[in-house]
Amino acid sequence: MNNGIKFPSGLILAAGFSGRMGTNKALLSFNETSSFIENIARSMLIVGCPHVYIVINSLISEYIKKNNIRVSDKIILLVNDKPELGRFRSIKIGLKEAVNCDIFIHNCDNPFCKPALLNELYNLLDDHSYVVPVFNNRGGHPVLISNFVRQHLVSITEDNANLKNVLLSFNKIIYNTSDNSILVNINTPKDYLLFTKAQKKFFLIV
Repeated sequence: MNNGIKFPSGLILAAGFSGRMGTNKALLSFNETSSFIENIARSMLIVGCPHVYIVINSLISEYIKKNNIRVSDKIILLVNDKPELGRFRSIKIGLKEAVNCDIFIHNCDNPFCKPALLNELYNLLDDHSYVVPVFNNRGGHPVLISNFVRQHLVSITEDNANLKNVLLSFNKIIYNTSDNSILVNINTPKDYLLFTKAQKKFFLIV
């Protein structure tokens, strides 16, 4: 049961420098019309997220400025000036801006983000919990945290905290799904090649 507040916002983590990929994963093509972050953000907006916060690095910020890329007024771009300090710093940057709301946390290298799943996660959330989609006993993305949990995460001073460990202090709600796309993670050129072949073979629509 959700907490009756407005639909959650979204947070996309895209500040890493994609060393193993060799090019920025956030800007990889999801399909003929969308990059990874565009697909994720679009799904979040379609389902009703009032805002989508995207934490990027300085290279992506310069790319956006250089190419004069326009984004929706509902998308807020935030620059992590020290991404080398770790993923949790990006999480805190996003959560500090997303005031007084529940929020989906999604990685840019987990390119699938389906509106139906977002709704299912939201329907399970309560005030002091977080919700994780699970396929065959493996947790995936996005993770949905309540505003109560968000406030605690923002209060943590360390930049190198581990989100999974921090969440152990809160009530975990599991959403079992038959959709294995929640586990898809693209880290290397080989991963991306397999991903693009699968997209073309099965004509996936999300």
